[in-house]
Amino acid sequence: MRSEFSSHFQAYRGASWTLPTGTNVDDVIFRYTLTLGVESALHSFVLVQSRWIEDKFDEKDQEHLRESLESESQSSEPSWSDWMGQELKRFAQTPDGLQDLLSKGWRHLQSTTEASIDQAQLNDFRMRLHLTMLTLSTLYRKFDNKLPETQSESWYTNKLWSPLFDLLDSESDWLRLDTGEITSDASSLRKNRDRDLETRHAPGRKIDGIIVCKKSRHELGAIEAGKTDEGASGTKVLKDGRKIAKLLKDMFDNICTTCPRSTDIRKRLRVYGLLVSGPRLEFVSLRYVDGRYYHLKSMKTMTVPALWDESGILAMLILVKEMLLFKTRLEETAKMIFNATRPVVEELLGNSSASIPPPTHPLTLTTPTSSPRHRAYRPFF
Repeated sequence: MRSEFSSHFQAYRGASWTLPTGTNVDDVIFRYTLTLGVESALHSFVLVQSRWIEDKFDEKDQEHLRESLESESQSSEPSWSDWMGQELKRFAQTPDGLQDLLSKGWRHLQSTTEASIDQAQLNDFRMRLHLTMLTLSTLYRKFDNKLPETQSESWYTNKLWSPLFDLLDSESDWLRLDTGEITSDASSLRKNRDRDLETRHAPGRKIDGIIVCKKSRHELGAIEAGKTDEGASGTKVLKDGRKIAKLLKDMFDNICTTCPRSTDIRKRLRVYGLLVSGPRLEFVSLRYVDGRYYHLKSMKTMTVPALWDESGILAMLILVKEMLLFKTRLEETAKMIFNATRPVVEELLGNSSASIPPPTHPLTLTTPTSSPRHRAYRPFF
């Protein structure tokens, strides 16, 4: 593992991440990573937020590092339309009131929205929202308006989270959600980059869900699910975090490698993930920082309500809103990728600025068979 990591580190031909103080961040993290006894996201050049940054750099460098990790070149919050909020608000009722509203069907919902909104778009939104709340309400009522304490991973994924995940590609011209034990094409391409006919094809990493840009067919999001909420430091949560960090980096690198104008988007590009631990959901994003390193950021963590009362219904509606905002982020990324891959007239004229060589990137680590991957690990950032 250390040998492959060192090889990938040395093979990188780009500039290193250097702080204003002159400290070479790449070298500092490299030396630290060599001391780790188990595989970490750091072996794949991904930094994960953590308090263990403190003793690796002096106080001044810590300030510069935080600025680099916290800076965003795109707005942190996507736009949210007031009319969507008004449509969600109508479902904020008691369980009996909600059941009465849902029993009438989505076509009987009274208008609370401005007449200027496209009617077809409004109807699609209402129909999907009605179906989502009806499915969730039916699930809770089956268990006396209480969330069961212990269920299988498939139950949480297919029964509880599936209605919310369906919001991601519903009525979307840009996104497609594939669920099940899906093999990542980006992961497969990385694993087989040096393959010849004498080498067996290595399958890509499997994940519970992959979000794809319909128009360019690039993978730009992933979902990984578990049945138990162990908290942020649970072994399964840490392993899933490492897994999704590596997979999102593969997606990011594949986008940049195949986009003829990837240099234009590399600093703005984000790929996204959802980590499910039973009733708990964590929204994450991955971006390129500098030098060899990327940053996996925890955007928000939410939990489905345990009780289906008025407060629980409101909490679920807030979760629905966050899922719709997450969808907006994904669509913005899909549009960015599509615009970077579509041909431009300048390419016919021999304009060198129209097609820029893809940036170099260090390879994601392929976990060696001898690696103690089943042990818990401590990430660096």
